[in-house]
Amino acid sequence: MTDYGRLFLHLTFAWGVLSLLLLIIAWRKAATGNRTDHKMLMIMLTIGSWLFVLSYILHNIIPGLSIPAIPPRFVPWFAIHGTVALFPLFGATALIYARMKGSNETFLNRHHRLLGRIAAALWCFSHLGGMVNIWLLF
Repeated sequence: MTDYGRLFLHLTFAWGVLSLLLLIIAWRKAATGNRTDHKMLMIMLTIGSWLFVLSYILHNIIPGLSIPAIPPRFVPWFAIHGTVALFPLFGATALIYARMKGSNETFLNRHHRLLGRIAAALWCFSHLGGMVNIWLLF
């Protein structure tokens, strides 16, 4: 593995830990009624997650920068992790868009609390799964 590949895995692990902590803080902010901080944290997390996905794609497109090959026995796990991780990312993006749009009559805004809980649980799973992935690749 290249030095850049190792650096990418270390940064990915750091992002996973940081974003998981921020997600827990955002959850607490919502639970205590601090909507302003919750909104700011969720926007930051969603933008950060999109940037991570884009960097991951670029990292695997640029020759010589890719992470090590995934051992065949781990391919199903990596596929499940990658698929599940996209659901909360798209979900959080849709929920933020619906909130910014402002209409409380939309399905997403009427069910924001339930959908947010589902997205948060999946997001926690994907962050923890990402950390497992890094451990498997080292």
